[in-house]
Amino acid sequence: MSTLADDLDDGLEYAYNPSDNEVDEGVVVSEPEEEKIDGKGKRKRDQGSSKEKLKEKKKIKMQYDIEHKLNFSKEQPDVIVEELAKKIRQHNKDLSSLELSELYFSKDDFVYTGDYPHKRNLPGFSKFLKTTFPRVFGKSRRNTSKYVLVLSQSAIRCCDIHRATRDLPGSSLKLIKKNKMKNDIELIKRAKSHLLSSTTGRLIRLLEEEECTLTPDSISAIVVDSSYLDSKKISYWDDYKNIEVIKDLLKKNKSLKVYLY
Repeated sequence: MSTLADDLDDGLEYAYNPSDNEVDEGVVVSEPEEEKIDGKGKRKRDQGSSKEKLKEKKKIKMQYDIEHKLNFSKEQPDVIVEELAKKIRQHNKDLSSLELSELYFSKDDFVYTGDYPHKRNLPGFSKFLKTTFPRVFGKSRRNTSKYVLVLSQSAIRCCDIHRATRDLPGSSLKLIKKNKMKNDIELIKRAKSHLLSSTTGRLIRLLEEEECTLTPDSISAIVVDSSYLDSKKISYWDDYKNIEVIKDLLKKNKSLKVYLY
């Protein structure tokens, strides 16, 4: 019987070994070590890239939030009202739509100040007040028994505004927790100033005092120190208590208006 090599008859010798086509079951076929390392490295690079993207998104959002807070005072009243409505809904999730409607502001509660052309900082506070309230602080001022109330988020900021507005007629009355209550009551009664620089907390205490002559009706306008952000980038509007107090004042004095600086 002829062999396979003989049948080919091509002058070459062929040898068939069956073991050449068998796989040793004891040997595990695996990827080269270099590919494993490359695979791990790729996963690490992907994870690092995702973290960097997330970090960048947070940074962009933070910058947007800061810019939004700084420029909030320049918005139209309807935009201000809608923004505050969001905060009210977030803080009162259990209330019905009808109950929430009683807490919302009206666009008529706010006076647009976005057309004020100058920078809104501490040195410019007096100029803003003179421009916005010429009959109280400007050359055309008239005698009045009412106050323009500036609300700030901290006692330190109140002190800063008090110093920045010393050039106004009668300067301003600084109303903070550090003062003795009886001294503040006496100061309001005797002082000729028509500008109050106060924290929300101190204002609440004074309005609760029966001996104090300050009432919601004796306030002609509210100026919110809206453009100021503290070291943690917190604005006046970030404290919900401030929103509640302003809404309460507006309910008690229907002619009262809010201005944002």
